[in-house]
Amino acid sequence: MMPKTLCSNLSHLSYQLRSFISIAAVLILMAATAKGDLIFSGDFQNGTGNLVITNSITFTLTGDSDSNGFFEIVFDQIVTPDSARDIAFSDTNFAFSRNGNPVTSTDSRFYDNQTSTINDITVGDGFLLSKLDSGLVTGESLTLLAGNYTFGAATGFNPQYNGLTFTGDAFIVRDRDGRRISSIENVSAVPEPGSFTLVGLAIVGFVARRRRVSSEVRTFRHS
Repeated sequence: MMPKTLCSNLSHLSYQLRSFISIAAVLILMAATAKGDLIFSGDFQNGTGNLVITNSITFTLTGDSDSNGFFEIVFDQIVTPDSARDIAFSDTNFAFSRNGNPVTSTDSRFYDNQTSTINDITVGDGFLLSKLDSGLVTGESLTLLAGNYTFGAATGFNPQYNGLTFTGDAFIVRDRDGRRISSIENVSAVPEPGSFTLVGLAIVGFVARRRRVSSEVRTFRHS
């Protein structure tokens, strides 16, 4: 029979292993479900403005858009509003996946900030205006795909966008009245790769320790 102390150590080790496996599973799930943030760089006023969407953002439609295909993706309270709303036109069209099928917007603009509340668009919101070939319909899925967009000069654009990273709520509204017609999705920062590396190293170290203990048990049994 094994000494009680060794049995106790093995039981504790088994509990630790289960704990590490649970933590690893949670981190893998986080990596699978994390949404990317929006990173703004350059200067939107002089035509060097750039928007990087690090991970795709998927919305579920809870209402219909305008039949002409126009809609807006709102970034809630993204900036403190300045005195006027200005528009920057994207050099390339925004890319989407609509119910799993790739589509592009035929009108792609960024509005820097809302200066007055219009239903679900409130003061300080910024939004992408887009147009598809047909209106969005309740129950559809629309994904704003990860990508990199540059914009033409907009001299009155809110300077707070220069160097801004946005990690708040996003949703789709109808163009004609600003009513929300989609799920609200949180645009959150993706976990740093370093954090996964550290956990991985910890698990590797734990496995090595477990092997040493197992070796000690085998040695004890054959002694």
